[in-house]
Amino acid sequence: MSDLKNLKTLWDLIALVNLQYNDWKTKFWRQIKADVLIEQNKIFSNQIKQVNKEVRFIKGWQTLGEKVGNMTIVLNLVESLRGDYMEDRHWKQLKDKTNTDFDHKASTFCLDDILRLKLYKLKPEVEEIVDIAQK
Repeated sequence: MSDLKNLKTLWDLIALVNLQYNDWKTKFWRQIKADVLIEQNKIFSNQIKQVNKEVRFIKGWQTLGEKVGNMTIVLNLVESLRGDYMEDRHWKQLKDKTNTDFDHKASTFCLDDILRLKLYKLKPEVEEIVDIAQK
């Protein structure tokens, strides 16, 4: 019975994270409060660590951990990218690094557009762009 309870806890957490992330994806760039999302994501990270060890071998637990970890990276980068120091030339560098074309000034530009860039794979490059922009 405890195995089922542990599994249910895991699946409930997976559902909660997916529901929350789907809501976040619709947040428009200008409305994103990265610090709030970062704090909520820390809560998810802690909840994942608290899942019973008996279900940690399940791929769903591992996948959830990776998903939350990647979101942590992206949200920290989002917080940096939202700085006033980011000018059009820095955004162009980001577009070049990601081999994409997007309009960060568009009223419809949202977190999902940023997530599709998979910035967690380019963390050092993005941090370098932000670092240059800050100077």
